[in-house]
Amino acid sequence: MHTTRLKAKKEATMTVSQQVAQAITIEEFLAKILPRSGIYMLFLTREKKNFHRSYTNIDTMASAVDWFDNSGFSVYHACGSFHTEESRKAENTAHFRSFFLDLDCGLQKANKGKGFIDKATACNVLKDFCKKLNLPKPTIIDSGGGFHIYWALQDDIEADEWLSVASKLKQLTKFHKFTADDARTADRASLLRPVGTKNIKYSPTRQVKALYVADDVNFTDFKAKIEAAETALMSFGATSKISAAKQVDQNLLGMAPQLETPKNIQRVLDALSHVSADCSYEVWRDCIWALLSTGWNCAAKLAMDWSSQSAQHWKHGDGEKALQNLLASFDSEKTVTLGTLFYHALQNGYTKGPNDQVDISPISYNEELEKPQSQTVIKLYSRSELAARPDPKWVVRNILPETGIAAIYGAPSSGKTFVALDLANHISLGKSAWFGHKVKTSPVVYVALEGGGCIKHRLEAWEAENSDVSNVLTVLDHVTLNNFDHAAALAQAVSSQCEQGAVIFIDTLAQAIPGADENSGKDMGLALEAAKHIAASVGGLVVLVHHTGKDKSKGLRGHSSVHAALDAAIVVERSAMTDLRSWKVSKMKDGEDGHAGSFELIIHQLRIDQYGSPITSCAVREQKHPPAWVGTKMPTGKHQITVLEALHSIEGEAEWSNIEILKTAKNALGDVASKHRAARAKDTISSLVDGGYLQLNEGVYSLKIAPDHRPSAPP
Repeated sequence: MHTTRLKAKKEATMTVSQQVAQAITIEEFLAKILPRSGIYMLFLTREKKNFHRSYTNIDTMASAVDWFDNSGFSVYHACGSFHTEESRKAENTAHFRSFFLDLDCGLQKANKGKGFIDKATACNVLKDFCKKLNLPKPTIIDSGGGFHIYWALQDDIEADEWLSVASKLKQLTKFHKFTADDARTADRASLLRPVGTKNIKYSPTRQVKALYVADDVNFTDFKAKIEAAETALMSFGATSKISAAKQVDQNLLGMAPQLETPKNIQRVLDALSHVSADCSYEVWRDCIWALLSTGWNCAAKLAMDWSSQSAQHWKHGDGEKALQNLLASFDSEKTVTLGTLFYHALQNGYTKGPNDQVDISPISYNEELEKPQSQTVIKLYSRSELAARPDPKWVVRNILPETGIAAIYGAPSSGKTFVALDLANHISLGKSAWFGHKVKTSPVVYVALEGGGCIKHRLEAWEAENSDVSNVLTVLDHVTLNNFDHAAALAQAVSSQCEQGAVIFIDTLAQAIPGADENSGKDMGLALEAAKHIAASVGGLVVLVHHTGKDKSKGLRGHSSVHAALDAAIVVERSAMTDLRSWKVSKMKDGEDGHAGSFELIIHQLRIDQYGSPITSCAVREQKHPPAWVGTKMPTGKHQITVLEALHSIEGEAEWSNIEILKTAKNALGDVASKHRAARAKDTISSLVDGGYLQLNEGVYSLKIAPDHRPSAPP
């Protein structure tokens, strides 16, 4: 029998899994409930900081929702559109495409008269409410703490037209004991949580998800049903007061005390919703005393919430004072009990007796609430299915993947920017190979944030070296990754001018995150999420040009989350002993690392400037047979090598005082405990002098370099 019932239900309406599969994405949800025209707004909060963001299209807004949500923000969307982006005030609203209710659930909310005991009860009452008003089934969104209910419309409507119907819907919820948040239902500036985001008010966080997705409704039909329900309400209210059938047993006035349970609180709220707060003073007083007679902790709060709805008893700001006086005058010896409240409720259309039990059985529009089911699907692959999966795709085989985030990093003056530009040009022109690795032709955008004034000369030098014309698109505007608007603008610019699959170089990461703490996981997480958003938007790859830290052996500078998030990483190094430069794949998520190559930087004179001086720049030239170090034998000690490399890497420096060289050595020995670092630096310098690697002459240190140290340029 149970099986038959479920089968019939599934035939009558789509199942949860089917419905959710159709409307689970952020884009689809926003497109369903928001109008097609106007300015859209998000409200964002994090760490007690609040701000708005405005958007001109839903797709961009959806991308922003996803980015802010993944970056630790609480995200809310305005339910309508606006004329301008100046404010989220009600008078600025332009259009709506849905009517909505906000239902809170939980014992605490129920005790305050602001919600339902649990979600099953809320769903049950929702179904009853729709049945009474002959309303179509709504879309149900689990907000984490309760439900957001939407009747999505087929077409946009004007804000004023929406308000007229929404106000009537609000009054109907009050009359029909439906505890929806009054602050939302008819508020043109209202905010709710989008599907697909996280509700971080709870620990662990809860996902905002679609439980039921209903068909869009015709506004004219919906309006007619609301107005018909309003007409019936007015008629029923006028006749019920004089109906003999509504007379109650006087025994109700001596109703026995009730325990302060969620079920009993809800029954009292149901009864109270049928008594207008604008009743006569006598009825108002009796209802207040009836609430107090329960002895409940929430009694005074229930009285306050109900009385504050009255224009008569709450006018001129004196209502709270009058209520407090009334509360103080209550005498527990009086004959007024909770039965008095039910008496007045029955006189005004309430249909349940005071001892009737509220049906809280889980009734819903789908199987989700009857029997919670996980929406996560785990796929188990057989060996043959696994073999059929596609191999990794490359933009440069074994070096750079087609999609994701990569990094090119190295110490200052290592040549990482020139390597990045060399890669960029090879990819954009479809050169057959880069250091022997096959290249796929793809659009390339180079964001020159560091040395932007030199990018022109560097591209010219590359063209001179390779006898070809660069096809790289360059961005000179200052794009920052810790500003989502910048990231979205970059993604949009690339998408509008390039085919899918673009490769975007950002040089450097440090310049792209001004004011951020590189050692902060949160700050770097925001930057990485922005990079991921850009990569996903263009369907391609973002390559971050970055620096190493003081200890080059530890890789990229900053928080470890950067390296962990990369799909590929290339380290660029420069040997202080030979001046030979090299690159090496230090990380490859979907392949083997270790691929490497050697190169030198060839200087090209481009032209003569206005002062008669040459304008020069460099370009990468592969060294297939790199020269070996000749001359003084390399030291074997770890610290000696480290300090000697540090000294050789300082461009333009040939001599150091004792203080200067000691400082350089201490900085190079960053992995040595601070209390031992100075002594270890002194010992290392002495060893380098003794070994013939440094010369000491009258208190001045200098490098001892063999005449044939520098490799000659290839023919």
